[in-house]
Amino acid sequence: MKAQTKNVIFFCTTIIFVLIATSAFTMPAAPVGHWRTGAGNPLGGIDFVDATNNFLGTDNTNNVGLRLGTFGIDRFFIQDNIAPTAGFIGIGNNFLTPQSLLHLNGTTGEVFRTDAPTLNPTFWRMLRGGNEMGVLFNNAANNNFLIQASQPNSSMLFRTGGPIRRMTITQDNITGQTRVGIGALVSNPQTFLHVGRDAFTTAGFRTWMNVGTYYGIGDDNMYVGLRDISPDRRDAIINWGNNPTGFPAIADRLRFVFTASTGLGAPASGFDGLEIARMVSDATTGKMGIGDFFTAGIDPQEKLHVLGADGFIRTDVLTTPPVI
Repeated sequence: MKAQTKNVIFFCTTIIFVLIATSAFTMPAAPVGHWRTGAGNPLGGIDFVDATNNFLGTDNTNNVGLRLGTFGIDRFFIQDNIAPTAGFIGIGNNFLTPQSLLHLNGTTGEVFRTDAPTLNPTFWRMLRGGNEMGVLFNNAANNNFLIQASQPNSSMLFRTGGPIRRMTITQDNITGQTRVGIGALVSNPQTFLHVGRDAFTTAGFRTWMNVGTYYGIGDDNMYVGLRDISPDRRDAIINWGNNPTGFPAIADRLRFVFTASTGLGAPASGFDGLEIARMVSDATTGKMGIGDFFTAGIDPQEKLHVLGADGFIRTDVLTTPPVI
């Protein structure tokens, strides 16, 4: 009896293995085979298509997302085919609401990093329509971190407080020289460093202003820098503009002001400081004043005007070197 029982068990086991081998997991000769898991009618869930298409995911019979996890916790989620988030990918613990094509939702400060072999460069590239717009990279020759705007005549804009431009780094589109603009109103910097607002080319700005700093408010300006005169000759320039004294209410002046500590109680401790000298121009000639013209409320009246109770001019001729 025992021998017959063993034979029956062996026969049934053999039949089961034959059925499994020949039907349950055997793909037909057709080019596409499926392994489906899930519930419902028709079956949904994971849909595996063979090596012809190399596909693992949900099929078009059920519009559901794809979830992958470990230890019973969702770790990786691909959104369903419903706009506007169709195909968005979320990575994070139980994170099922990605808001961009790739959305990382970390529970610690360590969210994302990349690494490369010691002797290899590493690049993060941003493209649009197949054209490279910018790169963050290290070229492996040193430890420098490089930021690159890749398109010709492109600019690099820095914003804070939302969409407010604070700094622009670009180049002169003709000479290729560096241009840096600081300020929300500087969209087209004209010198190596341009502060305040865009220059009015019909006001005080001149095209020879280049290697220096340009400051602008309204159409008023100041430039401190160099001017190319000829090969190996560059003049140092202090410039201001643009309204002459013929328009007293809006005349622009170059003033030299000293400010002392506020606790001293001296004239220079006040809000306005102490004016030491000023220069003015009527656009035909220039005048220089020495003294506090600001408090007096006047401009220099002569080519050289010394103002104040101590308004003396002294000249010394040294016949021997002074003792210092």
